Amino acid sequence: MRKISTIGVIASIAIFMAAGPISPSMATESQGLDEFSALDGFSELRTFSASSEELVDSDPANVRVMTLPSSSWDVAIDVVENQIVVESDDGPALSIDYDGPDGDGHRVGISPNTGCGLMEGQFWGATTPLIYPILDPDLHKIEDIWVIAGPGDSLWVLMSGGSYQTLDPDAADKPLFMAARFAGDSGALSADLAGLYYILPSKNPATDLAIETADPPTINRTITKSSSASIEYFDDVRKIAVSDATYGDLDITTMIDRLQVQVESSPIMDVFELDLDHTLKDLGQEVVYMDIDFAIGSCLP
Repeated sequence: MRKISTIGVIASIAIFMAAGPISPSMATESQGLDEFSALDGFSELRTFSASSEELVDSDPANVRVMTLPSSSWDVAIDVVENQIVVESDDGPALSIDYDGPDGDGHRVGISPNTGCGLMEGQFWGATTPLIYPILDPDLHKIEDIWVIAGPGDSLWVLMSGGSYQTLDPDAADKPLFMAARFAGDSGALSADLAGLYYILPSKNPATDLAIETADPPTINRTITKSSSASIEYFDDVRKIAVSDATYGDLDITTMIDRLQVQVESSPIMDVFELDLDHTLKDLGQEVVYMDIDFAIGSCLP
């Protein structure tokens, strides 16, 4: 894969870090990238350069991939399977799928791998990644994807498409998005997320949740393959500890105005939903920020 200049990527990152401190004419690889800034200007990405050197696929989505010379990630693109596989020099890996389930039975999204296998499971008849950016399976489609490897152990993934009005007719007519910055330092993996998306932990054989809100006490739930169907809402969520026997432990720090936890009882569903669409539909929160720390190799053998 062609490695592009530092200045070109820094200029690109500055576009989607709309509130960030980067000045493309002055920035170096390390300046301004340690903090995940507000992404309310994400729609500006739609005017990003569409040069053939950066565009690696255009069907079913426009996919642009860039790798900095200093990147510690190896990026491989499979335009037949519509998949990008990214591996860190320190061990963690990611599979980024950018098509729907019709062709290969696999949904769009990001499946991390910290030594327990890809974090993905069966969700309404298709294999679905842990980080799932589709908010309405019938109406919402990912149209544009950016993957930027570097500088160093940073990996940026941005997915955009559709409109906020898909979820709420009274919302602004601007693109729905999910943006992430992964870091794979010394074998560990972390992710900073922004936008609206689902997190789909496994329920096989069991997952424990500890949900901390602005008002204690902590709420505890255990989800299993035999759990009854349920929907619960939790307001002002600040932390979620996920002890997942299949994926390992996830420690989540966030600010969610309204979290929906939905469990389906179907035996073919081996994941459950941490949904962020109702924080927009019910309370008008357009962007949810989330920090996830992945525990390496903490799954059951």
